[in-house]
Amino acid sequence: MTSAIAVVVGAYAVLTVSEYALDTTYPWDNLLGLDPGDLGGDSAGRMSLATAVGVLLVAVAIWLVDRGQVMAGQLVASSCLVVGMVTLVGYAYGVESLYTLGAFKSIALRTAVGLVLASLGVLLRRSDGGYMSLISGNTAGGIIVRRFLPVATLVPITGGLAVVHLGDTGTGDNSAALIAVAATLVGVIGSALVWLQSSRLRQVDLRRAGAEDAFTIAREAIEARDAIAEELAASQRRTRAIIASSTAAYISFGPDGVVDDCNSAALNLFGLPLDAVLGRRA
Repeated sequence: MTSAIAVVVGAYAVLTVSEYALDTTYPWDNLLGLDPGDLGGDSAGRMSLATAVGVLLVAVAIWLVDRGQVMAGQLVASSCLVVGMVTLVGYAYGVESLYTLGAFKSIALRTAVGLVLASLGVLLRRSDGGYMSLISGNTAGGIIVRRFLPVATLVPITGGLAVVHLGDTGTGDNSAALIAVAATLVGVIGSALVWLQSSRLRQVDLRRAGAEDAFTIAREAIEARDAIAEELAASQRRTRAIIASSTAAYISFGPDGVVDDCNSAALNLFGLPLDAVLGRRA
């Protein structure tokens, strides 16, 4: 059901992109006439090109995840998340050029929030697979990335916001745009470093866990072997005790036909000592 809805939504997004590519308008744009449209803007009722691309990315990501292509779906969802986050940073910093530049023209704040939430939903849908397994995993890398990834991402952006809104940048929108871009880059680089280090810690944890499992298996095998050897020795002792106390004569011959064991009843039967019987050939 989810895949079917994703296909329908994705197809609508593709048609919207084709309207921009072919410079045409399809009859279902503003079908109910609820959008009066903007003078000089996009066609009334039509979502912007960037919004259409974002919706298409979310639909493709959902379809891929449902088909078992978890890693590919998460990568597509991450690209949509970047589109939404860049727009949100532009609104937060009051930098219009970050959400009205080229294909980002007329992305509304609520649309950016929707793209971010939809992307996060796809990423969390299969958090046990793909690269999201690093975040949900119970390893040292998972703990590190859960604690420090939000810090590495949000602290630079928050600090930049404080500089823009509380300080005097002196050059207006251009300075705010520069700070926004710098803060975003610092957040991205910091997040990448946290992710890289967490991935390495996860690999170390997995190798250590594998070594511990191998050691446990080897120890259990040794304990099982010792238990079998002890059980066999106990069985042999019980057998010898039964033979020794038996009133029936018992004589055992080796592969070469030489007597290698006998009980007291056999010695009494032949009237010979043990040394005289052992080693005799049948």
